[in-house]
Amino acid sequence: MNRRTGLASMLLAACTAVASTDCWQPDMAASRVVFVASQAGAPFEGSFKKFSGSICLDPAHPETGNIDITIDTAGVDTGIPEFDDALRGADFFDTAHWPTAHFASTGIKSTGEGKYSVRGRFTLRDVTREIEVPFAMAPAKTGMQISGETVIKRLDYNIGLGEWRDTRWVGDEVTLRFTVALTAAPGTGATTQRPGVTE
Repeated sequence: MNRRTGLASMLLAACTAVASTDCWQPDMAASRVVFVASQAGAPFEGSFKKFSGSICLDPAHPETGNIDITIDTAGVDTGIPEFDDALRGADFFDTAHWPTAHFASTGIKSTGEGKYSVRGRFTLRDVTREIEVPFAMAPAKTGMQISGETVIKRLDYNIGLGEWRDTRWVGDEVTLRFTVALTAAPGTGATTQRPGVTE
C-alpha cells in the first residue's frame, strides 16, 4: 500500500465512523435534570425544567461522539418560590446576565458495557471548568435513555456571593443528577425504535 492509498483508507474509515454515529435530542417531558445541595446541613433538591442539546454516540467508537447540552438556569425549580427567586438573583445564578449553563464535550470513552465517561467544558455563570461525568446509555421505548451524576463545587463557579460564600449556610458540594429520555435527531442514523425493544 503506497502512502497516498493509505491516507485515503484512513480518511474513509474516519468518515464511516462519523457517519454511523447516532444522534439524539432530549425529550424534556420525560426527563429530569436535578441538583442536590445542602442548606444549614440539611439537603434540598431542585431541578431545571428547560434544557436542550444533542448527544451523538456510536458505541463501537465512542471517541467519535459529541455531547452538547444547554440548560436554562432561569427554569430552576425547588418547589419553593422564594428559593427560586434567590437562585435566579445576582448572588447565585444571576440569570439576568448569564441565563444558561453549557456543557461541551472534549472526549468520550467507554468504561464498560453501556457505560461511558465524558470530559468536557462546563460553563456556569461566568466560569468555565473542565469536568468528567460518568454516564450510562440504554435502549428505551422511544429511543434511548442516558443517566448519570457528578459532583461540582459551587464556589468554583461563583455561585453564592457575599454572606452565601459561607459553607456553614450553603454547602460547597452540589450533586448534579440526570435521567434524560432521548429521541432520534432528524437527519441522523438514529432510529426511534431500538433492536430488542418493544412498545
